[in-house]
Amino acid sequence: MKIHLLRLLFPEYRLLLLLIPVLLFGQHAGGQVTGKPVKPKTAAQPPPPPPGNRKTPTKTPAASPPDLSYLVPLLQLKPEADPYKKYKPEHYFLESVTDSTGTDSLGFAILPRDYRKQKIAFDGPMAVAFEKYLHSIIRKDSSLLPVRICIRRFRIEEVQKTKADLDATVDVKLEVYCKPPGKDWIYLEDFGGKLKNEIYVGFKREYDRVLAQNLQELPEMIENVVTLAREIHPAFIREVKLLPSLREMTGDTEAGDTLFIDNHLRLEWSDFRGTAMDPEAAYMVADLTINDDIQLRENKLEVRLLIQPYIVRKKSWAGSKAKSNRLLNHQYYETRLIYQYALTLQQNLQQLVVTPEDFSEKMQQAYLALQEKLSEERQRYYFSTKGGENVKAQAEWEDKIESAIQALLNKLP
Repeated sequence: MKIHLLRLLFPEYRLLLLLIPVLLFGQHAGGQVTGKPVKPKTAAQPPPPPPGNRKTPTKTPAASPPDLSYLVPLLQLKPEADPYKKYKPEHYFLESVTDSTGTDSLGFAILPRDYRKQKIAFDGPMAVAFEKYLHSIIRKDSSLLPVRICIRRFRIEEVQKTKADLDATVDVKLEVYCKPPGKDWIYLEDFGGKLKNEIYVGFKREYDRVLAQNLQELPEMIENVVTLAREIHPAFIREVKLLPSLREMTGDTEAGDTLFIDNHLRLEWSDFRGTAMDPEAAYMVADLTINDDIQLRENKLEVRLLIQPYIVRKKSWAGSKAKSNRLLNHQYYETRLIYQYALTLQQNLQQLVVTPEDFSEKMQQAYLALQEKLSEERQRYYFSTKGGENVKAQAEWEDKIESAIQALLNKLP
């Protein structure tokens, strides 16, 4: 009743009732309406909750620096594979290698990017690596002299020069020891030194390869020092023979500045060639020395000792008022006294009992002891004769000196 009343009052109401379904649902009772349907606007809905097995995302961490330790691998001295390339020593064989460095770290390498330091070390004991490698390049004959090598120093140092370049230094010292038959181990020589080079910071280190290249020369170097030791080292000498003799003046004695004193010397004032410091005095520079010539023959050492009593002419002088026969005779017998002690030294050295270990020291001691006695005797001679003015004392000294010289000459072979 109410709807009909609205239709009478408002004729357009019927049309409005027909349009409402079209506007809201896109259709009416008579059929479909063409065109895209309009969806009603709805409020924004929250996202669905995550599934129970889904992990809550976390913050991505910062990327860690790459591992660059592969640039500094452990050192490995790989033995040489070719047996025909082995060095064949004539006098030695390698017994062992020892490590006395006291550390397993050779140094530190500098890595690129963050310039961290990486430890440099051998892959295992360093002495074992050395010994295996050297045995691979040196033939072993146990009938020869045993040799040991001691690694005294092995250091690698890298210093940053620029961001990209490094100064690398390899410092090696190897000591070589040998054992003579029936003797203790003796030190022969050390080998090595510092090898410097400039490298790139990102370069893979190959210090073991560089070391191996340098060790290739070691076998021959050891052979040379062992050969030399067998010739001159006291430990290899079985006998020492001292052969002392006196030097005699030969040829023209006027030409030289040194006048050697022998049993035939006749002293003259012309032998005093220095500038006089006192017109009424004379001064003579005279002494004796030893020159040695050492020769080794079949492990027997011959030491030839040349005893040389002499006068230095240009340092000896005489004043114009001092050149008397009396003073010249006094100076002459001083040279005879020196000659007497030269004969005494010759006799002492002939009677000296020495060994290969102490012959040099004993010879030196014998020479210095005689020099001290000669110096004291020359002082007594001068003061007791008052430079030749005490005629009686001078005559006594002359007889004493001549008798001693004759007795020593009679003992010579």
